[in-house]
This record gives sequence, structure tokens and C-alpha cells, in this order.
Amino acid sequence: AGSWPPDVSAWTVILTSEDTADGATQAARRATNAGLPGVGLLYSSDFRTLRPGWHVAYSGQFSSKEEAMSRAAQARAAGFSDAYQRYVSAQ
Repeated sequence: AGSWPPDVSAWTVILTSEDTADGATQAARRATNAGLPGVGLLYSSDFRTLRPGWHVAYSGQFSSKEEAMSRAAQARAAGFSDAYQRYVSAQ
């Protein structure tokens, strides 16, 4: 899994938010194995548009909310029942 580039602001799909990096890494592995593209990890405290303190597995970087909503539906179908779209702002 990759990490979020510091200079990129975009919509994404939050697959899961975990209190440990291990939990997020395991979720990212499951997402990759399920065929979700653009899976990565980030730490929410590094981004002002996210609630701080969480290790996050995400899928994709999109220019529109609609694209992210479509990926969120794909993620939910792949077993990530709590997947949702969110805007991530570069710092």
C-alpha cells in the first residue's frame, strides 16, 4: 500500500479508520486482495480535513465527490461496509 502524497488534495474513500497502524495495514491488504485499486495508508492527524488520531486505509484519489461515491459503493460491495467518501486536503 502506498501513502498519501503531501501535496495532493483530493476526494478518496475511507475504507477503515483504526487506532493502530497494524489494523489499517491489515485492512489495506484485504482491500488490495479484494481488487480495490489505489489502496494506501495515511495518518489522519497529518491532514486538517480528517479527524485526528486515526490510522486510515483508503482507496483512490479523485477530483470529484461523485467518483469517490462510486468507489465507496464498490468498496462496500467488497466487504468494507463502513466505506465512505471524504475530502483530504494537502498540508
